Amino acid sequence: MRKNNDLRCHIVLELILILISSCSKESIESSSFLENYTFNGLEFHQSMASWKDLIVFTGIENSPKGAIYNVSSGEKLADLQFGHKGYAIPHFNVSCFGVESPDNESGIPYLYVSQWSCDSERGVIVYEIENQGEAYDAIFKQIIIPGSVSEDIIGKGQVDWVVDTDKLFLYALAYDLWDSSLIENNNCEKIVKFRLPSVSEGEEIILSDDDVIDYFTCEIFNYSQDKCYNNGQIYVAAGGFEDKYSHMNKLRILDLEKKCITETYDLLQFGVQEPEGLTFYRNKLYVTYGSYYPNVMRLISF
Repeated sequence: MRKNNDLRCHIVLELILILISSCSKESIESSSFLENYTFNGLEFHQSMASWKDLIVFTGIENSPKGAIYNVSSGEKLADLQFGHKGYAIPHFNVSCFGVESPDNESGIPYLYVSQWSCDSERGVIVYEIENQGEAYDAIFKQIIIPGSVSEDIIGKGQVDWVVDTDKLFLYALAYDLWDSSLIENNNCEKIVKFRLPSVSEGEEIILSDDDVIDYFTCEIFNYSQDKCYNNGQIYVAAGGFEDKYSHMNKLRILDLEKKCITETYDLLQFGVQEPEGLTFYRNKLYVTYGSYYPNVMRLISF
């Protein structure tokens, strides 16, 4: 009987160790920038998203303006204006391409742009990036709103949205507290998993608790910035631009299977600068900074 009890304790201990190790965080003091891409004339922006050799910068000068560039040449192809009909203007904190694309020759997938502001519908606006020969246009197609999703699940604060382009899920990453982006009063990050609606389902999608597939919480992303999906993980850039917030300038890797942050990297490469854009281009991760050469996209090596 004693041997059986010892065996049970050993098995339980091993399970605990496995669970702990699966969510262990490797904190790297600094990462290296090995490659640069320069975009001629690009100004301050809030986020960026890439598809093939195209990249779209959104929230230029904190407005519903954007621009589309060729990455290889660094040349601007067109300015973009993001209309939002009767909905609140998006903050463009996060933008990402989905998988579904309109029936046109360009094949460019729909672009998902987060409203982010907790004073908005807190949804994600879907745009068609239409290629009109030598010009491009951003056309409003759909808004997805968390509607009646319980605050216990999705929180009260700003919401960013990221598309899982492998399994076709839509993830909401939200602050628990209203209008707070820092660790205070036990604030935390809410991660909610939904099915990714098709654009053909209508111009407005209102989500409810019945649409929630899964949800969990994790440590807060102080001054959360752009985010992108790759191979079962969401990459999160975060940080501010003041000295007292400089310790928050981090890249975090959120593992969606393990439901936790598995790695953290330092983004303080150029002093106290606010990271803004984050995207994978040719299977490599790049970042832009808001006030330090905003027209330069830098490779993160880790």
